[in-house]
Amino acid sequence: MSLVWIVPSFAYAQVIPGGRSLWDIAGEYIKYITNNLIPILVTIAVIVLIVNIIRYILWNNKGEIEHKKAASQLAWSIGGLFIILAIWGIIAVISKTLGIGIGGNPIDLPGVPFP
Repeated sequence: MSLVWIVPSFAYAQVIPGGRSLWDIAGEYIKYITNNLIPILVTIAVIVLIVNIIRYILWNNKGEIEHKKAASQLAWSIGGLFIILAIWGIIAVISKTLGIGIGGNPIDLPGVPFP
């Protein structure tokens, strides 16, 4: 019975009872991920970067192999943080260019109103 209410919303033809379409629900999950998960990932990347900087400084006297390993990990953590922040910045530039505010603008999709 519940499948009867969900399948038409894939075609934008119907709204799930309660007034929300399946795309509204998916949009809420995407907004939750971008508002909560991305800052957590940036925080983790910064912590890893700081740990690798400390490791690089402290392992300077441990030997050539350990120092090269620490330098490699430091380079990868800098690269990872750069990629995360670059993607975040590109998305911000695109959203400002297209006039999409934070969280996006609601789009009125055609549908059959519920009585």
